[in-house]
Amino acid sequence: MNREQQVILLLKLITGFSATLTAIMLWSKTRDSAWLFIVLGTVSLYSEVIISALDLLGLSEFHLFTVYGISLIGIIFAVFPFIFFFIGFILFLTGKRRRF
Repeated sequence: MNREQQVILLLKLITGFSATLTAIMLWSKTRDSAWLFIVLGTVSLYSEVIISALDLLGLSEFHLFTVYGISLIGIIFAVFPFIFFFIGFILFLTGKRRRF
């Protein structure tokens, strides 16, 4: 791993942690179902950064779970954040929001 990759990884970890922490703090104040999915998207996006970091550092065995040569864990963590964001935005647009 070269210097540029190290700096980018460190910045992703720091900013991702900050975004996840503030998203959880925001949702604890609103308790809105649409915000819940936005928070889940943010947390799962940060999880993807952590999974990528572990894989880049060689500390994981996620590449063992493959379907047609594609990492199943990689697909899940790459797609789930956007599914959560999509559901949250749809709930905002439709106005079908519940408080938890």
